[in-house]
Parts: sequence; C-alpha cells; structure tokens
Amino acid sequence: MNPKPPLLMILRLFFTLAVPLLLVIGSVRLVMSYEFLRFEYLRPDFPTDSYGFSAQDRLMYGPYGIDYLLNGEGIDFL
Repeated sequence: MNPKPPLLMILRLFFTLAVPLLLVIGSVRLVMSYEFLRFEYLRPDFPTDSYGFSAQDRLMYGPYGIDYLLNGEGIDFL
C-alpha cells in the first residue's frame, strides 16, 4: 500500500472544507440578487403585504434593501 503524499492530503482536506462553505455563500448571494427578488415578488401565490405594499411597491423598494446589505454602508444608507 502506497502512502499518500502530504500535499494530496492537504488539498483533499482543503476541498472538503471549502466546497460546503462555497455552496452556502453562493446560495446566500443568489438569494440577495435582484433577479431572485423579482422572481419571488411576482409569483402568483406570494402572500400579500400586511402593511399594504403592492407588488410594484415591493419591487421599487426591495432593491434598496439589497443594496444596503451588499455595500457595507451604515443604517443611514437606508
């Protein structure tokens, strides 16, 4: 039986730890996109807003929330 080279073991460990992390980060980033926002808000079975916002209002103001989450500014940005 051949011993595994240390570099191969290190690479295998790196990929074993990196792939789940990248999948989670990629999924979160996908949810924080304008396309996902539009997709969700325009679904026919999307629940109505308890504050009275229409789908068009949500589509107008929703990107502000995404921009806030992605730009690193303070609360004053909103």
